[in-house]
Amino acid sequence: MDPSSGRVVDFRLSALWRDKVGVAGFTDALASAVTKARLSYLEAVTTKPGDRDQSTPSVLSAEDWERLPLGQQLAALGRLTDLLDAVTTEAAHVLQCGQPNPTVDYAGSDPRHVVRITLNVSGALVRLTIAEDWLAGASTARVVQAVKDAFESAYASLDSAHEPALATATPAADRVLALASNPQVLRGWLRQEEH
Repeated sequence: MDPSSGRVVDFRLSALWRDKVGVAGFTDALASAVTKARLSYLEAVTTKPGDRDQSTPSVLSAEDWERLPLGQQLAALGRLTDLLDAVTTEAAHVLQCGQPNPTVDYAGSDPRHVVRITLNVSGALVRLTIAEDWLAGASTARVVQAVKDAFESAYASLDSAHEPALATATPAADRVLALASNPQVLRGWLRQEEH
């Protein structure tokens, strides 16, 4: 699994796989291994040490905030609330219009169509099928390559479904990033020096 994406990027297979799981049990064994690896990845991602403990440095110090008169603080909080509402509205719109249907599956196969991989919208394995007549006579190297090709094809199908959502402009979110990246601009905006 790629540690940053949780995607299958490599696949190793013992030359003794036929003796251990056999042709009939291979598909189930592979699906089980992929699912276990993804669960391990998800567990590692959600329990990374220090990720939640690291706070981003404030671009506006508490002293700068306290120097603002109470009326400006209240007005600034109102503008911040409006901006966050706009970001929330944009995010909901992007998810509603640009996000693929969560019940749709994304399939891919190797060039010979003997291995077929189906993923859900989050990239988890939903289905894995392998032509048993092909599997019975294929070399270990060919099995490995076919499985890798099928995963790449399924991920490409999933990625192509996500492109419209990524390309959607979100002006309020861009505004938040601009304000957060420049302390001077943020200070001016909070003091209503910029309209």
